[in-house]
Amino acid sequence: MMQDYPVLWFWNRLPHSLFSNLKNLTVTMCGFVKLIPFHVLRSLNHLEDLVVRDCYILEVIFDLEELNDYNGEIQPLVVVPLKTLILLDLPELQNVWSNNNNAPQGLVSFRCLQEVIASSCEKLNSIFPASIAKDMSCLEELKIKDCSIDVIVANQDGQASESVVDDDTLIVFPRLTFLYLDDLPNLRNFYPHRHRLKWPCLEELYVVFTDLDLFENEASSSSSAIHHEEMKPDSKYPLLSHEEDFPKLEVLYLEGEEARMMLNIQLPKSKFPKVKDLNLLQFGRTTNA
Repeated sequence: MMQDYPVLWFWNRLPHSLFSNLKNLTVTMCGFVKLIPFHVLRSLNHLEDLVVRDCYILEVIFDLEELNDYNGEIQPLVVVPLKTLILLDLPELQNVWSNNNNAPQGLVSFRCLQEVIASSCEKLNSIFPASIAKDMSCLEELKIKDCSIDVIVANQDGQASESVVDDDTLIVFPRLTFLYLDDLPNLRNFYPHRHRLKWPCLEELYVVFTDLDLFENEASSSSSAIHHEEMKPDSKYPLLSHEEDFPKLEVLYLEGEEARMMLNIQLPKSKFPKVKDLNLLQFGRTTNA
C-alpha cells in the first residue's frame, strides 16, 4: 500500500526527540511518496549524511509545505546540518525540496551542504529552489548525471514574471571545487533568467551531453542587451561568463556540442591560467592538452 510518509515519523509512541542524534540516514526500496516532512526535519539536529536510492514511487525528499502555515508569523531559522545528499535511481522524483513559495523566505537553511549527487532521476525538474540555492556557502561538490532537469536552480514559482529583466541575479558558490554535469539532454540553463555565476574556487569542470551554452556571444553580453532583454520561454543563458576568470581551474572536460563550442571560440590566456588537463571530445574526435 502506497503511503505519503514513512509511518515511523508519525508513530505517537516515538517522540521526535528520539531522532535528534541521528547522524546518517540511508533509505532504500521505500514505499512512500514523500520522505521527510518539515516537523521531522527540524528535529534532526545532527543529521549529516542522507542517501536515498532505489525508491520507485518517491516524489519529494524534503517536504516543506508545512512552512505555508507560518505565513506572517515570526519563526526562528532552522539550519539543517546536512553535509552530504546522495540521490540514486529515483524514477518518480520530481523535487528535492517541495514547493513552499507561499511561505515566508528564510525559515530554513541547508547552508551546511558540502556534497550533492543526483543520478538516474528521470522526472526531476531541478536540483535547488532559488530560496535554498542562495545560501550554499559550503557546497564543494555537485554531480548530476542522467536526469531530466532543465535547470539546476529553479525560479520561485508564483513570482510575477516580467517581460524585461533589468538586473542580473547573482548566484555564488564560494567553495565549489567540483562540478560534473553528464547526460542531461534537457539542461538548457543553470538558472532560468539572466544571471551571473561565481565559483572562484572551481578546480574541476565536466560538461558532457547537455543543452547548455558555455559562453555568451558578444551581442548578448553587451550592456544594452543585458538590461533590455526580452524574456522568452526558450531563452538560454551561458554557463560561463566572459567577464569571469577561473584562477583555480585545473581540469576541464567537455564532450559533444560543448566541446565544439570551446574549439570555435577565442579566449584570453588569463581565462584558465592553471588548466593542466584539457579534454575536448567532439563527435568521436578527442583533443587533449
